[in-house]
Amino acid sequence: ILAMPTTAIPPPALSRALLAGGQDLMLLRALGHYTPLANLCDLPAIAVPSGVDDRGRPLSIMFVGAAGSEPALLALAAAVEASGVGDQPVE
Repeated sequence: ILAMPTTAIPPPALSRALLAGGQDLMLLRALGHYTPLANLCDLPAIAVPSGVDDRGRPLSIMFVGAAGSEPALLALAAAVEASGVGDQPVE
């Protein structure tokens, strides 16, 4: 199982433009930088909370497994979530 960031950047602040439906191509590209990898390779993946940044915004980590590894990924995600690491500040 491979662990990698879910996004290429921390979560951005919501701007009035984004809330009004505006699109920032660079922002969208950075937010979706890693997640298509598993889809394109037809591999199972799951993202789980991995802490909060200094502004209290959630961070996550994505685990990608081999074909058929869904049970192992779900067990790993459950263990990470049960550890409480998703509520901890990341420095």
